[in-house]
Amino acid sequence: MTLTVFRLALLIALLALLPLPAIANGRYPAAAQLARDPVDPAHMVAQTTYGFLQTTDGGQSWHWICEVSVGYDGQEDPFIGILGDSSILAATSQGLALSQDRACGWHKIAAPEYLGRLPAIDLIVDPHDAKHAIVLDVTEDQTHHQLMATHDNGQTWTQLGAALPENAEGLTLEIAPSRLTRLYVSARVGPEQDQHAVLRSDDGGLTWTTLPFNPTMTDDKGVPLPADQTQVLGTYIGAVDPTQPDTVWLRVRRSFNPDQIWRSQDGGTTWQLAFQAPKGKLVGFALSPDGKQVVVGATMPSPGMWRASTADLHFTQLNTLSTSCLKWLDNGLYVCADEVLDDMTIGVSTDDGTHFTAVHHRAELTQLDCPETSRTAVLCGKLWPLVAYQLGVGETPVTPPAKSGCQLGESGARAGTLVALVALVAALRLRRRPRA
Repeated sequence: MTLTVFRLALLIALLALLPLPAIANGRYPAAAQLARDPVDPAHMVAQTTYGFLQTTDGGQSWHWICEVSVGYDGQEDPFIGILGDSSILAATSQGLALSQDRACGWHKIAAPEYLGRLPAIDLIVDPHDAKHAIVLDVTEDQTHHQLMATHDNGQTWTQLGAALPENAEGLTLEIAPSRLTRLYVSARVGPEQDQHAVLRSDDGGLTWTTLPFNPTMTDDKGVPLPADQTQVLGTYIGAVDPTQPDTVWLRVRRSFNPDQIWRSQDGGTTWQLAFQAPKGKLVGFALSPDGKQVVVGATMPSPGMWRASTADLHFTQLNTLSTSCLKWLDNGLYVCADEVLDDMTIGVSTDDGTHFTAVHHRAELTQLDCPETSRTAVLCGKLWPLVAYQLGVGETPVTPPAKSGCQLGESGARAGTLVALVALVAALRLRRRPRA
């Protein structure tokens, strides 16, 4: 028993001595979404826990944009989209933001005014006409959720039809690529918003049909679970099949059991369980461009990636990458990975996920080069030294930047060292203690 305690104390000491990969907002550095420019394939934007990353050379180099320039704080993961003139949209909890100069300048949508002020929840860009985008947001009186649309690269916005049905809190939005009038919204519904449903529109958002999502939940062996273990925390649309508008995929977050992937082939009326994570969270999902293959990915505590044919849903594990996002494009399958565990932050596979090559390492990140009077240059420039230090970019300075209450500076390092020394002393004392 003494040896076990000794080993535990020693492990705590060693962990305390390790550099913690945390950033100024306190979050673990990770990428969560990747968007590609519909007119310039070399232009991509990644949304991460430490701001946006942008490449204009197909991933050869990536450049950082701080959260404050876009107009949100570091505790959220805004959805992003790139329009037909390379403008970037960001749906944040503080309004819909737009950049028309590749992330150097940002502004909130001014008309209608509330669209740039109230929470924007999700957005989609029309796969066939990138001047057209739809945003899921809240109404001006903040009593309902609604859809707003642009047909001119974000210059003007109009409401699509009426608001979503009463007591429907929208979570994610998708459009059917082969039938552009077919829209899906996953939502919490009911007077207490403690039920879940998929809302379907067949007229471009003018009217909605509410389709409850309440299939029988099972454990990893297919045994139905008791009611107190089947609580669904959220439902998130993964994709709509590129050729079958009735085939929609749903990622389901559960409270007491691992996440699941469900598929409907009748427009959301009935659902089939497609995949269940071994443990924890499934946050990566991608359909191949032809819709014939599906890949899902999980983060800790059971990281990995699995692939199946959509014809039989027989999943095979491909790797153990800690997968925080997936994007399947015509030139490959992209993954957001863990730099510490996987030796890359963003990678790409040209063989359907069997092998991945790094296209971005965190240490190679640079600040976005913008005119010195631009919003991004002014607001992000003063933050870059701290962010670069905490991310381990380039030549890390010997002395960290000035301390503040929200960063890991010298005081944090000294505290960690103190914890390590205390734990080591305790371990050595336990080790010397004679057996009972």
